[in-house]
Amino acid sequence: MDSPFSHLHGTNLIPSGPELEELTALTLPEDSRLIELEREVKELTSLLEKTAKEKAAILKKIRPIKALTSLIRRLPTEILQLIFLHARIPPAPDTTTFRACDTPFTLLRVCRSWREIAENTPQLWSTFNVSLPQQLVDRQDPSKIASFIDEVRRWLKRSGDVPLRITVSKDSDSTDRAQLLSREALNSAFRVVVEQCHRWEALDVELCHATMKLLADLTANSTPLLKSLKIREYKWYNASTSLLRCTALLSALHLEKLHVWSNDPGIHKLSNAPVKWANLISLSLGNTYVQHQVHVGMNAPAPPPLNHVLLPILEKCVNLRSLLVTLPPTKLSRPLHGVTLQKLRSLNLAGCSTQIDLLLKNIITPSLREMHYYPHYEISKHEPLPFLKFIEQQGDKLEVVCFDAPSFTAEHLMSCLKAIPSVKQLMIGRQLLNPFASRSIGPYPHLNHDDPYHFTDAHLTLITPPGCCPSLEILRILIKCQLSPKAVIAFLEAKTDPSIVKHGQGSRIREVSLEELPDTFPLLSYRYPQNPWGDDMEDILSSFKEKGVELSLSLTDYHCPTRYLPPIQHLYSYDSDFGSAPLGAPR
Repeated sequence: MDSPFSHLHGTNLIPSGPELEELTALTLPEDSRLIELEREVKELTSLLEKTAKEKAAILKKIRPIKALTSLIRRLPTEILQLIFLHARIPPAPDTTTFRACDTPFTLLRVCRSWREIAENTPQLWSTFNVSLPQQLVDRQDPSKIASFIDEVRRWLKRSGDVPLRITVSKDSDSTDRAQLLSREALNSAFRVVVEQCHRWEALDVELCHATMKLLADLTANSTPLLKSLKIREYKWYNASTSLLRCTALLSALHLEKLHVWSNDPGIHKLSNAPVKWANLISLSLGNTYVQHQVHVGMNAPAPPPLNHVLLPILEKCVNLRSLLVTLPPTKLSRPLHGVTLQKLRSLNLAGCSTQIDLLLKNIITPSLREMHYYPHYEISKHEPLPFLKFIEQQGDKLEVVCFDAPSFTAEHLMSCLKAIPSVKQLMIGRQLLNPFASRSIGPYPHLNHDDPYHFTDAHLTLITPPGCCPSLEILRILIKCQLSPKAVIAFLEAKTDPSIVKHGQGSRIREVSLEELPDTFPLLSYRYPQNPWGDDMEDILSSFKEKGVELSLSLTDYHCPTRYLPPIQHLYSYDSDFGSAPLGAPR
């Protein structure tokens, strides 16, 4: 219906006198109602403010009373202590424990009661890293460093008399004033820790100027509780190793786990160390000298042959359950006899391919459940048959298999899968030391679709129920995948079928990682929220995620030859979802 004033809308025309009077009459009822609403809003606002003040006053009055009845106040001290211990997050390697955000210090600041409980929970203070906060070194303030040393003493005092687990990080070899101050400060801090060496249960120490002399001064009876020892030494090639100066640590009566990482080729001298080899359940011998030979040169003298070093040691380790070895290239010689590791359950081999193959031919492991195989392909040529033969002999009981064997053909890979029917965790490809690190594309920047080391539809079909590997729960393929969506979906559907577990036909899949799918795969990356190829594939994959499957599907920019890159991180322990878990954990 047209308004009598429609001719004025949207124009600059001025209403006449009678029109103004008529317009005023039209808005009069609404103006009256607006006045009433403004009054009501004012009254309600006043009432709201009054109510809010009354609420605040009541809360202020009852809050202390409510606090007296809270559940956490009624928890027994023993329960709170357990909660505190579970909240304790171990610090990252080479990171000082003495930070304001560290769990024990946070608990001290909550309230008086929690402070008393935390201070009287010695297990909360039994693990820490001895390393200087960087800001103390940067400030070059001796008084601040003295306060830090006092804090180390307080920390140890709070730990009572419980066994200690200590990590000691390295000082710098630089001669500038800041680094000299750092070395002196670390030496002072470690001296305080050495005073409690009779309580050491686990020690992870990097040999350096600040630590070596104090360790060399210990006696065989200084560490009666020591069970786990990690020694790290990163000084470049030196004919005189300092490992054997740690005699007191190596000869500890109850030592069960020994991990030695050194870039000194003289690590082979460890065979003469006073270690009670029969007591060891975990042994790790890592050698950065392998990397040194690749990147610096092969001029340094090679260590003795394998049968003169490692096999005699292993022959003494009658109770060994976990073994990790990085083997440098040495002269090949025929061992006099093989060694049986009756109780060995996990084996991790890295380094020179020919030395690894020689070792595999000369050890017998009837109880092996976990196998990690990562030769260094820049050192020596790799032959697939020794590893494949070992898998065919030992694979029927293996639950964790992780390997990188670029010389494998499709048939070799098929034979390997058939030989591990009990596997629960399978990882093929380069070691996944840091899953969040960016991946390098490889050494050859050109296309190559003929490289035989592929994971194909035939391989995936082989492990798809009712095929082999019925117990498989974790599948990580880090090599090139020539897979079709049909094969991937068929595998996921079969491995998430409830009837698998119900009828005892196998295990449900928990994780699938396919890191190098072909660029024809209808998915850019399942890690990203949007799928430009449509909703069908997204819906299918989401349905598996809802069933509890962790998926990681990624394409490559292009197919280059499978990466031959060696591990770039110093590895003297490893984790897996099954088997031994942390290296050396007995089962």
